[in-house]
Amino acid sequence: MNKELLRETVHVLRCLKTDAEMALSGDWDTTTSEGIESFESQISLIENVLDRLIQELDSKPMKDGQTIGQWLNWDFKTNGGLYIRDKNGAPIYIELSNGFWAKFIRDSQANIIYYEDSDGVIRDNRAPEIIEHNGRKYQLIP
Repeated sequence: MNKELLRETVHVLRCLKTDAEMALSGDWDTTTSEGIESFESQISLIENVLDRLIQELDSKPMKDGQTIGQWLNWDFKTNGGLYIRDKNGAPIYIELSNGFWAKFIRDSQANIIYYEDSDGVIRDNRAPEIIEHNGRKYQLIP
């Protein structure tokens, strides 16, 4: 990922975080025309950055054995660790500057049902997948 786009993405995410904190604390009146205009400009900026990110990611396939940080050309010194979270804020992938990474799969109650990391640790507590063929049920072995 080119550094300009990465810096712009980090900037947008920081702005969004600040705006969300202000809105939640009540410091930002989103009912005024100024508040609405600010949100509209933020949405426009986000759409622009998302379009560029998608274009960049689509043009650069991930290689075997490559971490997400390597694929994104993540600057750990500038940005710190790479954390990807689900819609509830729980981490689904982390990568640190020392090369350690971990991925998580959670069930609908947010319990970790699968864990894998760069040290080779795998904990698989997913329910076995059952398929049916010609009226018989078979359990798939991972």
